[in-house]
Amino acid sequence: MSSLKKLAQQTALYGISNVVGRLLNFLLVPLYVRLFAPEDYGIVTELYSYVALLNVIYTYGTETSFFRFSHESPEVSKSVYPTLFASLFVSSCLFSGVLWLASDVLSNWMNYPDKGHYIRWFSLILAFDALASIPFSQLRQLQKPLLFAGLKLLNIGMVIGLNLFLLVYAPKNGISMSASFQGVDAVFFSNLIANGITLLLLLPWFPKMWNLLNWELWKKMMQYSWPLLFVGLAFVVNEAMDRMLLKYWIHAENPERELGIYGAVYKLAMFMTLYTQSFRMGAEPFFHQRFRKEGNTEIFGHIGYAFLLVGLGFFLVVVGFREEIGRAFLGKTHPEYLEGLTVVPLLFLANLCLGMYYNFSVWYRLADQNRKGMWMSIGGAGITILGNALLIPIFGYVGAGMTTLLCYGSMMLGSYWWGQRIFPIHYPIQKMIMAAAVVLCIWGFMELNPQIWVRISGIGIALVYLGWNLKKSLQSS
Repeated sequence: MSSLKKLAQQTALYGISNVVGRLLNFLLVPLYVRLFAPEDYGIVTELYSYVALLNVIYTYGTETSFFRFSHESPEVSKSVYPTLFASLFVSSCLFSGVLWLASDVLSNWMNYPDKGHYIRWFSLILAFDALASIPFSQLRQLQKPLLFAGLKLLNIGMVIGLNLFLLVYAPKNGISMSASFQGVDAVFFSNLIANGITLLLLLPWFPKMWNLLNWELWKKMMQYSWPLLFVGLAFVVNEAMDRMLLKYWIHAENPERELGIYGAVYKLAMFMTLYTQSFRMGAEPFFHQRFRKEGNTEIFGHIGYAFLLVGLGFFLVVVGFREEIGRAFLGKTHPEYLEGLTVVPLLFLANLCLGMYYNFSVWYRLADQNRKGMWMSIGGAGITILGNALLIPIFGYVGAGMTTLLCYGSMMLGSYWWGQRIFPIHYPIQKMIMAAAVVLCIWGFMELNPQIWVRISGIGIALVYLGWNLKKSLQSS
């Protein structure tokens, strides 16, 4: 019970920065959909989907390697931080240099002529993110969640403040600015400035003992982390390929418009994404610390069950009131964004399956079986590519949502099946299936009878049921 409380506290503290920061960032969505037509917002959606892919390449699994090797002998653990930071510094300079030199060619290839400065800005954003990743991991390792949360929230605050200044205050007050700081450009420029300042604030946490650089340790860590690079790449393919390629595969008169609508409603899945990411940030160091302790498989099983119960509650609340949430955030100036609300349940279920995959896949990270995790992720990427290619031309962005659910659902089931044969964990699987079935039945009834009183009653009954099971699980642990 004390272990679960510790994990819950860590998840809550890291979740403050993650949840509050994302919620604040989410408040920019109504601003964007009010100022930008769907085809303009499609530019933001597409470019940030490529950034997600490049972020994985820039960090190449080093964060997980940091947690894995920080628990080695004292002599080895001292060299982990400076060695990984030096590696990221060199690789970020190389990657960003290539992007900078090829910026005009890439912008033309993406059908954004005369927008090479987008690529140059993002080359710096990606380098700043990569260099900040290990100092932020160090803060997590040292269990300094308040400092971690403060810096993350400050970054989000700067992004929001710059967006409001460039998109609202300056035009309203007649402040003249270069075209590079207006419209969509302002979104990217705000990100660049905020990330640069955040990196400067992390300077006191940069490693100082450069004499501890360890070439042999670096080779060992790269051998551990290179499969994680492919895991990360496959994950981003699963997560973002629909937005990268939707405008090329969809049969529509204005593909950019469809991409903008899908990108906007995808933000509503943020609530489940926040939950799964907050859990992962707290759980990753926790799992590594508990790995060799007695009773770890029982604890991991209770954690998975508790995660599912809470996630099902999130799913039912947001999906049950998605029309109201959508009208509040998306339907003011450009009501065509509301057309995409039909895909929200698929995206929520997909992200819940992804969260369960995080739970079920703990075995390959702890047992140094990263190659098996790589193959599962590559299999999921194959489902994503094939599913999007087949379903987007038929169903549009709804097909993209269907593919996302199929991918993460398959990865969840595959990871559970494979993990139980290599590193068995005692999940209460029958109770988990029952809880999911009850919630899905209530959701189906609410879809058939969408009156407000039916939705409130159904959600209330489900939350009582889930809360009762969660209480029993915590007591039994």
